[in-house]
Amino acid sequence: MKGRRPPPLDRWGRSITYLRVSVTDRCDLRCVYCRPQGFRPVPRGELLSYEEILRVCRVALELGFRDVRITGGEPLLRRDLPRLVEGIAGLPGLRTLGLTTNGTHLERAAGQLRAAGLRAVNVSLDTLHPSRYERITGRPLLPRVLRGVDRALEAGLEVKLNAVVIRGVNADEVEDLIEFARRRGIEVRFIELMPNLPGLDGFVSNAELLRRLGPRGLRPLGYSPTGPARLYELGGARVGFISPISEPFCHRCNRIRLSATGLLMPCLFSSMALDLRERLRRGCSDEELEEMLREAIRGKPRQGSLREGRECAPLMPRVGG
Repeated sequence: MKGRRPPPLDRWGRSITYLRVSVTDRCDLRCVYCRPQGFRPVPRGELLSYEEILRVCRVALELGFRDVRITGGEPLLRRDLPRLVEGIAGLPGLRTLGLTTNGTHLERAAGQLRAAGLRAVNVSLDTLHPSRYERITGRPLLPRVLRGVDRALEAGLEVKLNAVVIRGVNADEVEDLIEFARRRGIEVRFIELMPNLPGLDGFVSNAELLRRLGPRGLRPLGYSPTGPARLYELGGARVGFISPISEPFCHRCNRIRLSATGLLMPCLFSSMALDLRERLRRGCSDEELEEMLREAIRGKPRQGSLREGRECAPLMPRVGG
């Protein structure tokens, strides 16, 4: 095993510690802010295998990365996901391992994931109203998601909720979502709608939400240690705000993304992508993999471009948010 290295720095002096790994582009929901019209999942053979993903994670951790998050699509649609979780959880140098899910399969999977070594899960939950949930996601699955949240807590997982706020759809539920989280002792994070799909509107800035919640006793706690959320306490609840549009946090970005098909992407709003799958499948060395990770870090822009983000929107289900 190689010695532990300090995290690598990009050209702008940012410490790159965080690898987000998408394991599938398939999803059982059709959320209005995520999935482009006409999107078709790739054939399964084009997805990275668990062995390939595990190898990339190992090399990244040897390079100095610290944190890994599994995403999708919906990662729990990938067969035998606890096997991958167990493999990553056992890698030297890992500090945190999390998973982001829509929650529709969390009820059955939570115990297995916890036993495999997962410690934290983020669940997408934009509304507590069944009819609104179906309007946003295209599926009447809210009760299943709510059971999944409770099952994850019973299994001993740290749970956070992610809510995209859309004017005219769910913006009036912010306080209700905070109360839902407070009762369960978990954190809720409000994420600004990213206008990366045609005809998508309803943007609400987090500044507007902060003004709305301020008189209720919102108390600042600082930034999340591993991500872009600004954290607050409100009436015993922990509340986060992620503001990619109104207050870009590029200067604090610490992440690189690996798509389900093996594209290494330094920025969600950049068209730069390196094809790791092709190199992996022709037998590249660990040293070559490390150099590709370094190339992605060197290519990380100082600030992402929303225009390029729109161009990359068709890739979103394969990259994860």
